Amino acid sequence: PFVLGKDSLIIGFDVTPEGTPIPTGTIIDATFESVGVMFSAVVLNGPYAGQATNTQTLDFSVSPNGDATQPAISSPNILSAVDPVLGPAYSGHVAGTATLYVNFVTPDGQPGFVHSVGAFNDLIFGHNTLSAWSLPDGTGTLLGQVDATGPGDFFGLYSTVGISSITFSGLSTEVDDLVFSPVV
Repeated sequence: PFVLGKDSLIIGFDVTPEGTPIPTGTIIDATFESVGVMFSAVVLNGPYAGQATNTQTLDFSVSPNGDATQPAISSPNILSAVDPVLGPAYSGHVAGTATLYVNFVTPDGQPGFVHSVGAFNDLIFGHNTLSAWSLPDGTGTLLGQVDATGPGDFFGLYSTVGISSITFSGLSTEVDDLVFSPVV
């Protein structure tokens, strides 16, 4: 089970750990290192398959299809990979064709781990998979997987073995409100 406690941390992708608002399209690979999280992404399909790309905040306060739906759980920003063609502030063809990597690090930048982690799927797409790994960069032993099968689903994992990294992959790899236990 995943239980939010008084010691859980939440990254909403809207403000830095210091409280400064984050504009859409901001590269955030190391923005949350001070609270124990580093982000990266790899493109999976097309001419850029296998290429590393940055992660960014993406303003989803307005639906990409123009309806009144708000796709972000905590508006305005969600976590997304940077489209290698369009650049920051665009999702383009990256959503669903990139894997997001979340590495947990100690205050001195060394690999760390958490015991619980989860996030909300964006409110437009479904079918996102969170995979928990024992080593950084989505390597080592696969500790578990959980799927978000619909828009806005919360999906998370708890492990008695330390979770050193997680990946988000599937039809939608854009998430909001990353929740995790303190990094050790």
